[in-house]
Amino acid sequence: QLINIISISCGITMSFILNAKFNFKVHDNYLQRFTKFYAVGLFGIIISNALLFVLHEQMNISVVLSKAITIFVVVIVQFYLNSKYSLAAKNV
Repeated sequence: QLINIISISCGITMSFILNAKFNFKVHDNYLQRFTKFYAVGLFGIIISNALLFVLHEQMNISVVLSKAITIFVVVIVQFYLNSKYSLAAKNV
């Protein structure tokens, strides 16, 4: 779980930089946007850890398949929230 949190935190930071610059092309209010983006990322960590616990620990699904399912769900949730909340052109 700790390694999962560390890797996701690194990914959140890199994802913000790349998404702000290339995908959403936002160039204003970086600190405010990053704070919102990171909050969405923390929500993703909570979802990820909860899903890993349920899928692997409770349902005995392999760790690799559990992680694959978790990544799929978290990516979709985070993209939607970031596009509407933290990286939206007029939502700062």
